[in-house]
Amino acid sequence: MNRSQRFLFNLVKYAVGGVIISLAVQYFFLDQKKQGDDQYVTEGAGQQVAAIKAQELIVRKPLNTEIDFSDAKASRKAVLTEIETNQAIYQFSSDGAVLQGVEFKRNADKESSYLSTILPGSSLDKQARCFLVAFNENTPFYFDLIDHKKNDDSDILMYKSSTDKGIITKQFTIHNDTFQIDVALTVEPKANQQLQPRIFIPSPLVPELINDDIISGFVNNERGNLVVHDRQKEETIASYWVKPTIFGTQDRYFTHALVKDTDSFAQRGYFKAQDLHTLFSIIEGPVVIEPMTWHMSFYVGPKKSDAFAKVDSRLDQLLYTGWLTPISKPLSKLLLYILNWLYTFVHNYGLAIIILTVLIRLLLAPFTWGSEKDGGAKQRAYQKKLKYIEERYKDDPQRLAAERADLIKKHGLPILGGMGGCLVMLFQMPIFVALSMVIANSIELYRAPFLWIPDLSARDPFYILPLLTGLALLFHTPIKEPQQRVSAIVMALFIGGISSNFSAGLALYFLISSAMAVLQNQAQGLFKR
Repeated sequence: MNRSQRFLFNLVKYAVGGVIISLAVQYFFLDQKKQGDDQYVTEGAGQQVAAIKAQELIVRKPLNTEIDFSDAKASRKAVLTEIETNQAIYQFSSDGAVLQGVEFKRNADKESSYLSTILPGSSLDKQARCFLVAFNENTPFYFDLIDHKKNDDSDILMYKSSTDKGIITKQFTIHNDTFQIDVALTVEPKANQQLQPRIFIPSPLVPELINDDIISGFVNNERGNLVVHDRQKEETIASYWVKPTIFGTQDRYFTHALVKDTDSFAQRGYFKAQDLHTLFSIIEGPVVIEPMTWHMSFYVGPKKSDAFAKVDSRLDQLLYTGWLTPISKPLSKLLLYILNWLYTFVHNYGLAIIILTVLIRLLLAPFTWGSEKDGGAKQRAYQKKLKYIEERYKDDPQRLAAERADLIKKHGLPILGGMGGCLVMLFQMPIFVALSMVIANSIELYRAPFLWIPDLSARDPFYILPLLTGLALLFHTPIKEPQQRVSAIVMALFIGGISSNFSAGLALYFLISSAMAVLQNQAQGLFKR
């Protein structure tokens, strides 16, 4: 094997994991089959007694994304009610009888902080409110808070408003230990009136991520799978889905969604793009001519597997785990569980990542030790014999080719001696992918600091970790020949450049793993003496 071949082999050996893993692969979903007029079969809505002809026309109507307030010109001071649970602080307002603000509690390095996903709307933007109920016309904006009960495990708020068309009552149940909010909606049309309610739910909005967050909608398909719909696509805004059982929006860390519809309120679901940063999910109910009450449950909270399990396990599909989902998803959960467990002892996710990396390298040590030791010895022996043959038969090309072939026949190619190391690298690839997904998409790692790094989920602001990683790779393989120095430097720059695109948490894992490899090489050298 000549110098160029050795260089290519080293390039493949060190870069195969980094190049493949650093590519951002979109999460594959089966296409959602949107249901049109010819696919809809009119059904009753549970206990509802409605106008049959009006019901048959529901799905043929144009999408209604606007609200006509009957009392918009009036002026009344809002009654604000703040409810604090074990996990969040909710602020409800009598203006629209809505949830107008949420702050989620989070702990980082023994300090409590809050993340907001719903912000109070301005007095001019009456539509941008969560759980706003609208009719086709004469929608009431001002409600009266008629009851507030505080139980051991929940708070209950009840609002009521009346128009010349009918009476609307909304009851919210806010659970202390979950991110579930129950809504009981009662609509009482007045004589000879028909009312069709719609519920508006805005997408999560984290102010700190407003410039680089990605908002999308999602809905279940006929197989029960959640299908994500890109906010940027025109078909997302122009389409509707009939009788969805789960429907909502999400961003990087949070989701707002309908998860339970006991009385079949949802006749259609569709989206409205309010601006560049907001996507409303609109849940359209049936036309009613007599009093009707619907009970629904919503998830308003972070994308965490344990939180999903308490409300609706189907939401677990929203956790992005990358291309190797069958492998990386359970592995991601396991790694996140270990990181959270380590965090309870060290109270810093940077230290938790370091400990996790050391544990992984120790588990792989029996495999990497033997493979690198044997592979390196075989390669050195092969190179020594090859150099002797090339020197002896340099003036006889035919004899040189025959001797090379005989050497390969007797001893095999040195690349085969290093296959153990490559296999170990391939074994680490799912770990690398899973950990990258955990760090990039887990709210626990968002704004988690470590030394000079303010956020382990973002890049190292000073590129110190990628630089240290490159230096560690220079020491990984001792350079005995001057010809190898160029290839070693290029390799270190190449891997260091790749790691500069990683999140700081992932770059930290890569650095510690490389440093452990250097220590292992040093230890192997001591045992050879």
